[in-house]
Amino acid sequence: MIREKAFAELFPDKNVSSLTKIEIKEATTCADGKTPRDAVARALLQWFKGPQFFRWLNKPDSCVACGANKASLELDGIEGPMSQEEITGLASRVEVYRCKQCNSKRTRFPRYNNPVTMLLSSRRGRCGEFANCFTLVCRAIGFEARYILDLTDHVWTEIWSGEQHRWLHADPCEKKLDRPLMYAKGWGKKLIAVFAFDRCQVSDVTRRYLAPGSVAAFSERRIVHLG
Repeated sequence: MIREKAFAELFPDKNVSSLTKIEIKEATTCADGKTPRDAVARALLQWFKGPQFFRWLNKPDSCVACGANKASLELDGIEGPMSQEEITGLASRVEVYRCKQCNSKRTRFPRYNNPVTMLLSSRRGRCGEFANCFTLVCRAIGFEARYILDLTDHVWTEIWSGEQHRWLHADPCEKKLDRPLMYAKGWGKKLIAVFAFDRCQVSDVTRRYLAPGSVAAFSERRIVHLG
């Protein structure tokens, strides 16, 4: 509840009602005049990524020493969190970049995991930051949401649909709702394990993300990688 309150205090206008009015263009309304919740979820995905809120950032925009743009930066190594900001932001690791212009190694890219202390203010990152913050935003406007971890290096969110009585895949990086096969079929991923983290438990949800007819191959991969 603390995280949801933090979002509401920072963005008091971003509630379900305002999102419905501003973001949903094509959604139909129910007999009672309310917009279907699944349509709100779809609109939320469209709103979340972009200049209006959260920005994709693969590496720092510029060198902190000389100001050279990101094209001059190359990954030099990975460290643990060192500054108080990195620790408070629950940075799992910090990528250190070397500048090819000035040879400085001072440009750091902390991979924050705390949506309250850092992500709501920085509003940038890769899929990990996206999923962390998007899950928070979903919960803040009343959705039940959980964090999804794919061990082949991707993360996203699932939102509970009260209308369909099931969990819906929601990828804020790709702005896709209910497209669980996009990784196995579209990206060609060889999935090993996909876990869902909700408020109370962790669940293995791998099978819903497997392409039809791929269960046997998946089982073999899982034995090899996980034993």
